[in-house]
Amino acid sequence: TMLGIVDYMVDGPIDFKEHANFWILILTTLFIAAGGNIINDYFDLRADRINRPESVVIGKHFKRRWAIVLHWIFNVIGIVGGIYFLWYYGTWGILIIHFISTAVLWWYSVWLKKIPLVGNIVIASLIVLVIFMTTFYLSYGFEYWRYDQSDINFGSLHLMKLDVIFWFSVIGFILNLAREIIKDAEDIKGDKAIHAKTIPMIIGTVNTIRLVGLMMLIYPAIYLTGIFLHIDSVELQKLWPLTLAAFVCLIGIAPLLFPSDGWIVTIKQALKLAMVLGILYLFL
Repeated sequence: TMLGIVDYMVDGPIDFKEHANFWILILTTLFIAAGGNIINDYFDLRADRINRPESVVIGKHFKRRWAIVLHWIFNVIGIVGGIYFLWYYGTWGILIIHFISTAVLWWYSVWLKKIPLVGNIVIASLIVLVIFMTTFYLSYGFEYWRYDQSDINFGSLHLMKLDVIFWFSVIGFILNLAREIIKDAEDIKGDKAIHAKTIPMIIGTVNTIRLVGLMMLIYPAIYLTGIFLHIDSVELQKLWPLTLAAFVCLIGIAPLLFPSDGWIVTIKQALKLAMVLGILYLFL
């Protein structure tokens, strides 16, 4: 996602120094995400033994105390990366984002995921925060923004591309939120074991599937509205990944008409595919 945003937003050559700094940003972000996954697995061990025993790593392949050690090592690497950007660019933004992310991922693992909908919103928001952080970095990380258009068109082109990234973030939030909710429908037994209270526990699995199906239809609605409003300016030949993603999300109609537990796996895979297609568009 981060590479796609840069490829989409920046035209022209980028010098090696900025390439290096951007890779540092990507790696520190990955370390924080990895640390969050480890601590979540640590606190989810009891639930995972029920929901997916074949994928349990902690306690099987390495000891629980090593999970805590790795969690802190990865977080420290992420925070040090934020300190580096504070020193290099003189801005606190990335350090604050990294710090907030590590803290929120800890609280999510310990407490927030047990609160109905709150945990789902937190994870979806952190994914959007990655998009925001990348655009924030671009305002400091590149000395020149190069476009094929003349300088007189710079402002409008800049705003147009940020507008697309904004809607990319909105859709990314909705699809990731839907995926987090449908995953909870699959994990009810384990979540009960750790005393979590999720949306499927409150409204039932069938109603959850209906809700997620409805959420999936939001993206095709936004996409078709955007095409209708900007039909004279969009490059339709480059929109095929977004068009395919919209068709994939139309699967959401099926669980609305014929709701059943059997749709869970199909919906999960459809959401994954739609997100991959959305990211692919950024590179065209």
